[in-house]
Amino acid sequence: MAGRDRREVRLRLKVLLVHLLKRIYIDSTCGNRGWENTLREQRDQLQVLLKQSPSLNQHFVKVFDEAWQYALKSLNEEYRKVQIPDQWQFSRDVDVILSEEFWH
Repeated sequence: MAGRDRREVRLRLKVLLVHLLKRIYIDSTCGNRGWENTLREQRDQLQVLLKQSPSLNQHFVKVFDEAWQYALKSLNEEYRKVQIPDQWQFSRDVDVILSEEFWH
């Protein structure tokens, strides 16, 4: 089960970062509700996983750079004209990533 939980943390973190980047850097003419719903769901599920198994916090930190690169590549392919920094510009603290609205 531990391997499955680590994979789930990595996958949910990737999805979270993709949608955080969209919410932070993309001007949506259709609104941001869908992205914000996805952010809430991924954050909720990650918090559940981390609460059930606190050792996954270390895994979250360990796979952050991989998840960031995936998110960056995904957005650069989808939104070629949008300038997105090559490095995460905000706190890497797990609790901050799972709660902060970086777009304000």
